[in-house]
Amino acid sequence: MAITEIIYREPLRDGAPYFNRMIVSYDLKKIDDKWYIIKDHASSIEKSTDTK
Repeated sequence: MAITEIIYREPLRDGAPYFNRMIVSYDLKKIDDKWYIIKDHASSIEKSTDTK
């Protein structure tokens, strides 16, 4: 399993800059000496569209 933090950005969405900060996890499996992602999951931590 691998876990990482990602920030996805768009310069303009609905007239304003957009970002989504999230934690993403990947379940990995080694098959014939190659690693494959067999499952992933993303959870948002903070978005520019969150109400304050």
